[in-house]
Amino acid sequence: MNAPTAFPDRQKPVPPYKHTPLFPLGPDTTPYKKITSEGVRVEKVLGKEMLVVSREALRALSEAAFGDINHYLRPGHLKQLRSILDDKEASDNDKFVAFDFLKNANIAAGGVLPMCQDTGTAIIMGKKGARVLTDGDDEAALSEGARDAYLRRNLRYSQVAPLSMYEEKNTANNMPAQCEIYAEGGSLESDLAYKFMFMAKGGGSANKSFLFQATPSVLTRDRMLAFLKEKVLTLGTAACPALSPGDRDRRHLGRTLHEDGEACIRPLSGRAADPWLGRRQRLPRSRDGAGNLEDDAVARRRCAVRRQIFLS
Repeated sequence: MNAPTAFPDRQKPVPPYKHTPLFPLGPDTTPYKKITSEGVRVEKVLGKEMLVVSREALRALSEAAFGDINHYLRPGHLKQLRSILDDKEASDNDKFVAFDFLKNANIAAGGVLPMCQDTGTAIIMGKKGARVLTDGDDEAALSEGARDAYLRRNLRYSQVAPLSMYEEKNTANNMPAQCEIYAEGGSLESDLAYKFMFMAKGGGSANKSFLFQATPSVLTRDRMLAFLKEKVLTLGTAACPALSPGDRDRRHLGRTLHEDGEACIRPLSGRAADPWLGRRQRLPRSRDGAGNLEDDAVARRRCAVRRQIFLS
């Protein structure tokens, strides 16, 4: 036990505290489009610039986001699918599935039919800068925007509300949304920014999700592979999208549920310095999986092809 000394005058000096977020992110390479400039302005308060965001701006942003992520894929994602068609190692089945995904994306981009019949649970994560002013009802505004997207578009309602221990009923508007707002600051750029992650989380594979906590004894290659095999074999086949242990092409090891959400949209792929480890860097354990990248190269490529795609 690292107990303090009984003599205060003999205590060790405490080094300066250097904070790092729980999930240090890499650079954001996401392409963005401008929705509107209405309802967003900069004003001076007590001699400092403040970003003032109206309730309607938050609602409109959320509605646009849930419409887009059900109908469009990012350019980088489309490029990855297209590259499979040129991959000399890809099988005919790989190319067939990738081509079908591209055709599906083309149809969904028409804005009528969504990319998947499971249009997902509305999940919103926001990071609010220290100099951002709103009316304080951000969760309600963002949830209203998500609801409006589901009511106004051809999107399925997936959420149910319990009537009793054994009875439930569809809410008929895809509410409630999961909305989490975090305070952020430390630099002028982050102080004057309000950042969001919007995700439509499909329910098929979520219904097959499990959390396993094991002792450090499992952290060897052979034991980890045996552990994963045992758990994966219990999943069965009754879920959509196709199941795999982890997000996209990585296994989830040592991650929280919050980190899972951010991992799905890839900002955690970057390397960020971690002061808890001194000059070393903390990386997701899933970067190397239970083995090395060469061992899993073919499996990872095939896994990416077989997965149904409907998230941002």
